[in-house]
Amino acid sequence: IFPMKPLFKNLIYFALIGAAVFFFFRTKSKNQLHENGAAEFMTNIKAGVKNQAGFANFYSFDGYNMEELKAKEVIDVTSNKTMLLKDVLMKENLFINFWFKGCHGCEAEMPDVEQFYTKDKQQIQFAILSNDSPEAVRKYVAQNNFTLPFYVFKDGDFPSGINIFPTSHLIVKNKTAFEYAGMGYYVSPIFGNYVDSLLAK
Repeated sequence: IFPMKPLFKNLIYFALIGAAVFFFFRTKSKNQLHENGAAEFMTNIKAGVKNQAGFANFYSFDGYNMEELKAKEVIDVTSNKTMLLKDVLMKENLFINFWFKGCHGCEAEMPDVEQFYTKDKQQIQFAILSNDSPEAVRKYVAQNNFTLPFYVFKDGDFPSGINIFPTSHLIVKNKTAFEYAGMGYYVSPIFGNYVDSLLAK
């Protein structure tokens, strides 16, 4: 075993310090971006804005027809059973999320949606809807250990009016709380307090 030369040891030392500093600021930057995104999201939904700012110049999001949505056939990814969505969406408090595999924003927000579900599933019914195959979604769910209720449209088509992904719709006591096209930040404490206040009314 040969002793390390002082210069080489110093280079390794400074490289390790540099890497530590890089990852520290990278993590801090990501956290700051998440906080900024969460603040913008909450500002938008409280103001009744339906679009994430970045999409506003490219798409017009006018929502969709709930009756059309309920009339569609879906496949329950867990049981592989086919049913009408109206037989799924039967509660007065609903969270509906439109996504597809490979959509970066959709997959980025899904862990937040999972935590939202874990917190509020006793009071809110969740339906996570995509146009993927049941097999593809089943594999995605298993890889990420999600417990959310996932469904896929049997005909492979989203309802008309959905052209931005992800899109989410929160209904509380049979009234729309918000309908939002773009990435949501559902683990934000401000969002949690907002939902709690809606459910308490």
